[in-house]
Amino acid sequence: MHRNEDRQRSLLADLTKDLGQRQTWKGRTVRALNLLAPEDAALLAAVSRGEFAISGFRNRDVRDILFGDAKDPADLKRQ
Repeated sequence: MHRNEDRQRSLLADLTKDLGQRQTWKGRTVRALNLLAPEDAALLAAVSRGEFAISGFRNRDVRDILFGDAKDPADLKRQ
């Protein structure tokens, strides 16, 4: 039974090996999403909210959900 678990783990590793790698999209290098990272999970939850289903969302909409209403220009720059 231990051998079967190792084989399954190896298969899963092969299937997911490229998920966390940087990719090129429209000529630019972009980082991959890590679905297990809290920050990336929060981003995915924000953009999948029902209120954006019809009209979409803007960067400002997502920023407000994730970071609140930041007034400090230095905080806005980091977002």
